[in-house]
Formats: sequence, structure tokens, C-alpha cells
Amino acid sequence: MNENEVMTRETGPEERDREELFLLATENAELAEQCRRLVHGLWPRAVLEVVPEDGRQVLARMRARLPRFAFVPASLRHLDSLTLLRALAREEAQRVVLLVPTTLNGYRVAWEALGLAAADVFPTPRAGATRIKGDEARWLRRLALLADADEETDAQVGDLDDGVERPWVIYPELRQLPALARGLRNAPRTVPLVLRAPEGPRVHQVVREELDRSFPWPIRDLIDGDLLVPGHLHLFTEPWLLRIESSGARHRARLCPPMSARRGIAPRADLLSVLGHSAAGFLFISGEPLEPEEEERVIGADRSRRRSASIVPLLRDPEAREWRRAA
Repeated sequence: MNENEVMTRETGPEERDREELFLLATENAELAEQCRRLVHGLWPRAVLEVVPEDGRQVLARMRARLPRFAFVPASLRHLDSLTLLRALAREEAQRVVLLVPTTLNGYRVAWEALGLAAADVFPTPRAGATRIKGDEARWLRRLALLADADEETDAQVGDLDDGVERPWVIYPELRQLPALARGLRNAPRTVPLVLRAPEGPRVHQVVREELDRSFPWPIRDLIDGDLLVPGHLHLFTEPWLLRIESSGARHRARLCPPMSARRGIAPRADLLSVLGHSAAGFLFISGEPLEPEEEERVIGADRSRRRSASIVPLLRDPEAREWRRAA
């Protein structure tokens, strides 16, 4: 593959000036075609520049002209992906979508890359960055959310803490986990935290490792029937779906098997529907904005005991903050 290959449509000079530039580091034709479909699905006039999997070339191209997003494999020649991110300015690193293998080491690299301001991480097969793994519609949605990430303001998301002592149920996206781990350190100690690790058991293990190193709360791997303890963080992941029961002031977790026979990534609708059938109040903190029908699915008519909130305040405020209730 030509290292300067550009996939674009025929346009005039004025139109070309308005095109969005994307960068991809690969020597694999299947991955190049898949990324082309993704970016053209959102930006019809997108230009995808393909360069070799060489960290020095990626660094040079990003400094020559900053792309809207750069898809970069975790493994690069001459300059590895983490060194590349450290060499970039923060506003440049925030354009990198890292392609990581679905292994423990791959997700450990992902955590560190996200801590270095990478925009997101997309999974690839363990054998190498030959394709983005999973449903392309899901990654198209993720890419669209990345593009819109700066549009939600603090004024729009409001305050997480309204003085009501109910469990916080947090469903983050993978890209939000390092910032979330910092932002949750000063959450009110009078409520239980329930955190769903996305993407499955390997991400769950990496999240547990990282939280064990630095998180000040006791951490418990959630099992079916557990009481939710204030001042504790309860962690679970795929394939389980969460429902919460209550008896007076006590809350108990029920972990339900997947609604389909396939033990994979549960559809978002299933996650929200099962949680919405809880017999308890909670604060639902979503990593993705809730559509009106999703809000109805989770909160329903039980608005006296349930509410939803954006995760944005937790991601933007890693330093200690004052909550209404003493920690």
C-alpha cells in the first residue's frame, strides 16, 4: 500500500478546503476500507490519509496538519503509541483513537493512553490491528459522540448531588474510565457506588487493578444478592445485567443473565430495560447521553425516587470538590 494513499472524492479546490482530514496508520487493506466506511458515514467529504505503522511518520503527519481524528494501532515501529502520545501536545493527543488488541495487556495500554488524553480506544482482534472488532454501527455511534463531546456544558448537565441518599449506578464508556476513577474519589460516602465496567471481563480486571492502586473506597466485585453498602464501590461487568431491589433503606443488587443466549456485549436497550425494572430508587449516571425513549426506559414514572445525570461533571473535575453531604 502506498504510504501516502488518500481515499477521497473528486472535489474542487474550494470544497477540498472544507473537507475533514482523518489519519490512519496501517498496512492492512481491510482496516483501511473499514475506517473509510466509518468516517464517510459521518463526513461524506472526508479525506482519509493512510500512512505506515511507523510512530515517527504518524507524529510528523499530525504535526504537519492536525486531523479530525487519527486511528493509531497500539503497536507501532520506531515510536510506540504511548511514547507518541507523550510527544504530542494535549490538543493533538485528544485526536488519537487508539486501536488496541482485546487482551489484558491491550487494555492496560488503553488505560494509560486514555490517561495521556487519547480520545478513545477501539478494540481489534488479538492477532493485530487488521479490523475494528464488533458491530460497525456501534463504532459509528462512538465516533459521532466523540465529535460532539465538546457541545455539552456544565450548565446543561446540572448537579449530581441533590441531597438524596440513593445508590449511584454508573455506566461509563471505556474512554471515560481513567478520568472517572479520579472524579469519583470525592463522591459522597453516604451512598453506595455501583460501577459497570464496559467491554467485558478483561476490562473489568484492568479497572479493578487500577482502582486497587489509588481508589480510597473499599472495592467489591458484585455478586447476585449483594447488599449495596454506603461508602463502597461495587464493580460488575458483562454479561450481567443489573436490577436493584430495596427494603426500607437497604438496597440489594440482582444480577440477571443476558436476555439473549449469546454471551457477548449486551445491547444498550437490554442494559437500560433491566435496570428500569428495578424495585428501588437510584441515580443513574450514563456515559452516553440518554435519548428521550432511553430516559423513559430507565426512569419511567418513578421520578420521585429515580433520576438520571450526565457523567460529564465527574470527568471534568478530578480535583477534590465540595459535596453537600460531608464525605
